[in-house]
Amino acid sequence: MPEVSAKVAPAGPHWLPGRARARVRALRRESRRTYFWRLGEFVALYIAAQGVGGLIAWLLPHVADNPAHAADPTASAWIIDYPNYAAQAGAMYVCICFALAWYATRLRADSSRAHRSC
Repeated sequence: MPEVSAKVAPAGPHWLPGRARARVRALRRESRRTYFWRLGEFVALYIAAQGVGGLIAWLLPHVADNPAHAADPTASAWIIDYPNYAAQAGAMYVCICFALAWYATRLRADSSRAHRSC
């Protein structure tokens, strides 16, 4: 993700495509605690995205038993509600994209501070 962030929003000589991953490695060496804090933020936001998906699935179930299956075994056992499924997938996608953007932005900011202090 740092490489994508560097392509989308380069920030000075320290955060350019081809250098961003090296800066993250340097940040990990120089300030291990800060790096793992940022990684923890990403994991927490990713888990929250899964919770959002679970909440939407609970509020808008996308799979239900098909009562016709009991009488006709050739009928599908499930009824799929595709709009509800799409709502769940879309919400999770947006939350995961936010988590990745947050992670890359925070790494870029920390990399900038570490670069200025050198």
